Amino acid sequence: MHYLSGLKLAKDNNKQKVESSILNNIGNLYFLKGSYENALKYYSESLEIWREINDLKGMASTLGNMGNIANIKDLDLALKYYNESLEISKKLGQEENISTTLNNIGNIHRSRGEFSEALAKQQKALEIDRKRGDLYGMSYSYSSIALIYTNIKKYDSALYYSFKLKSIADSLNSLSRKRVAYMRLSNAYAAKKDFETALKYRK
Repeated sequence: MHYLSGLKLAKDNNKQKVESSILNNIGNLYFLKGSYENALKYYSESLEIWREINDLKGMASTLGNMGNIANIKDLDLALKYYNESLEISKKLGQEENISTTLNNIGNIHRSRGEFSEALAKQQKALEIDRKRGDLYGMSYSYSSIALIYTNIKKYDSALYYSFKLKSIADSLNSLSRKRVAYMRLSNAYAAKKDFETALKYRK
């Protein structure tokens, strides 16, 4: 309701940057509700304005959001959006967005079984977050890398990165990150046929 009122005011006063930001925020709300077609509609309208006013930061953010939607059904389209967002973020030097987008691209490659490509993207993201001191970003990369190594049956490497994830989760006191770490550890130990340890972490 408030967004729609703000959207009308922005249009009436020719405030394109504000209008595009509101359209993107409405898209976010629809995305959270699981109404992906509506989310994509508002993201697309937002992107059109960002392009018109040549706002690269807005374009990169909205393209990333559109990639998240496409990732649900159309991996090729998701890669297109993510790669475009990545190139713009590189031009702007937006390291946080670069890292996030590399992780998203890596996850697509992993889901396709393209593990070497996936690992390369995740390692680049990890390197960026290490330099930035971004523990949450590092934890996401550790989680993804551990999963890749489990997929390719390099279980000792999977355990190494899972324990790295657990260490950061403990330092952040993040229950959600701890839960993921325990799942990664459990899955790696189960793959190694160490079911007793796997069960401990699963519990």
